[in-house]
Amino acid sequence: MHNKTIKSLLFIISLSLSPALACAKSSPYVRADVGAAFPQKLDKTDYGKKSPKESIIYGIGAGYGFNDYVRADFTISRMHNFKFNHNVMLDSGLARIKQDINSTQLLVNGYFDIINCYNFTPYVGAGLGVAYNQAKDYKNVTSGIIQKGGHKTNFAWNLGAGLSYKFTQNIAMDLSYKYHDLGKIKSSQNALFADGTPFTSTAVKSRLKAHAVTLGARYTF
Repeated sequence: MHNKTIKSLLFIISLSLSPALACAKSSPYVRADVGAAFPQKLDKTDYGKKSPKESIIYGIGAGYGFNDYVRADFTISRMHNFKFNHNVMLDSGLARIKQDINSTQLLVNGYFDIINCYNFTPYVGAGLGVAYNQAKDYKNVTSGIIQKGGHKTNFAWNLGAGLSYKFTQNIAMDLSYKYHDLGKIKSSQNALFADGTPFTSTAVKSRLKAHAVTLGARYTF
């Protein structure tokens, strides 16, 4: 399933970018975006199939508009702080679990602008890249046990759609939705009992996915 997803995304991006190879003229642009990211439910074992709270997402990027329909960009964005704070049924019993999670993504994105009507342009897009996910300390508030945090770099992808509005020849606003698959989060195996005694434990892990809605601006040179 994972390989099929990668192949499908590569096909979408290559299909959207292929007309650019025959087009001599290009329009470089820069962009900045900010919005909210809404994480999906985390793994049942360590998180009880519950979701962290939403996080701000912000990012910048640079790209090219190859023609009236096709553009692509390179972006760096960050989902700043997903806060997990729930009661979870663990093997040891019901426990209050707290943890902060963040993700930084480097992505290459391709877009297909469907039609321009009164300066409004709906579009679809897809992106591929990497996500650096950081899981802070996994804290069992009930027992006082702390599982030390960890980080993991993963393959990441997104699919989305949006609507842009061109104010001038150079400036456009962009409202977009994207579904992000950010790969895995994982703690270390180092842990501490409530009295500070260290011990080794099985790493806490899950897959991180999120829906994101952003508002951005593009400046075309």
